[in-house]
Amino acid sequence: MLYLALGAVAGVLAGLLGIGGGLVLVAALVWLLPTQGVPADQAVHVALATALASIVLTGLSSARAHHRRGSVLWPTVAWLVPGLMLGGWLGSGLATSLEGGWLRAFIAVYCYLAAAQMALDWPRSRLERADPPRGP
Repeated sequence: MLYLALGAVAGVLAGLLGIGGGLVLVAALVWLLPTQGVPADQAVHVALATALASIVLTGLSSARAHHRRGSVLWPTVAWLVPGLMLGGWLGSGLATSLEGGWLRAFIAVYCYLAAAQMALDWPRSRLERADPPRGP
């Protein structure tokens, strides 16, 4: 029941905020998994992999809903996909090579930087452009 509730909370946040659900899932799973028998030194890796696997499904659902509203810039998506694939491959290689403590620290620093960026509303000038991004 705990995982169903966690999934529901993360799903609502993912649909509402985009990546917010993933942040909730990773933090909660890092805390919960050792209580379920996952070795503590592997908990961060398992939490990331589990959260990413679930985000695939919630991301597809959210993209479908936004597409119905005409809110997806598909030409921009086409330009992003090759870089996302390369970055995902490189990032997963790095994540699997790091020890759990280092990976946990990296995630924490990333979360603090993302929070600071949202709190400071930076970089605003790029977000206020009238034209959507096009091309490479």
